[in-house]
Amino acid sequence: ISGSVFATHIVGGEITYRCLGNVGNMNNYEITLNVYRSCDPSSFGFDPTVRIAVYDAATLARIDTIVIDIAGTDTLAITADDTCYLPPADICYEHTAYVKQVLLPNNPNGYFIVWQRCCRNSTILNLITPLSTGMTYLANIPSTTLCNNSSTFTQQPPTYICLGDTFIFDHGAVDPDGDSLVYAFTDPYDGTFTAGAMPDPAPPPYPPVTWAAPFGLGNILGGTPTMSIDAATGEIFAIPNQPGQFVFSVTVYEYRSGQLISEVKRDFQLNVFFCPRNNPPEIIQPTGPQVNGDTLYFITG
Repeated sequence: ISGSVFATHIVGGEITYRCLGNVGNMNNYEITLNVYRSCDPSSFGFDPTVRIAVYDAATLARIDTIVIDIAGTDTLAITADDTCYLPPADICYEHTAYVKQVLLPNNPNGYFIVWQRCCRNSTILNLITPLSTGMTYLANIPSTTLCNNSSTFTQQPPTYICLGDTFIFDHGAVDPDGDSLVYAFTDPYDGTFTAGAMPDPAPPPYPPVTWAAPFGLGNILGGTPTMSIDAATGEIFAIPNQPGQFVFSVTVYEYRSGQLISEVKRDFQLNVFFCPRNNPPEIIQPTGPQVNGDTLYFITG
């Protein structure tokens, strides 16, 4: 009996890298693939091994395939962004990072680093046929003469937001080289529909996901005003008006001396919940005898 294994537990991730210097005519890079999953008991676990492809950024020739084993996992903290609401009781996200050093030849063209996976959750509202929509996580290394480090996000992605509540999240990043960063919502990439633990990443270009009307880059999850991002800081603002699961992606563009040299994209599934109100205590007006000597009796609700 054979069947397909669809990784519908994956809710997001991104690829980053560090330049560790030159080794002869080779360049040493540390590649990191961050992956986030739902830790629902019915979900599949993380892939024990991933395959990341490296392509020449100009010729699109495959240069290398990096195979990385999983090392460990951690659980994201579920905290209330607004103390007027209580966190949902049925949400749990886990994170893992696949990390490996790789030697890449000197190349003025630079490289694309790519990981692909099937599939997204069928319950996503802002995509058409999300279960048959894959994921492509992509970062690019500019000319190796720069020995560039990618930007990295300072916070793990938000696990949930509350229906009707004002949501503000710092989605900013830092750059070890001091390059200027610009933030934007961009189309998440579709990816392979090939099932299995180690799909082989295809070369660029990659098609965007197909948005379900009325959603799109200008209306990611509904609400008024629509979800927006500050191009200079990466701060996200939203007031969602319907519950559900919504996919979005934030791209960080890296500029040096006014020239775009690199970009990193985070793809993530955002959950909008009806959150229980965390109401303050109320003093209930007592009835009947309230004073006994010098003591006043009342009931707190």
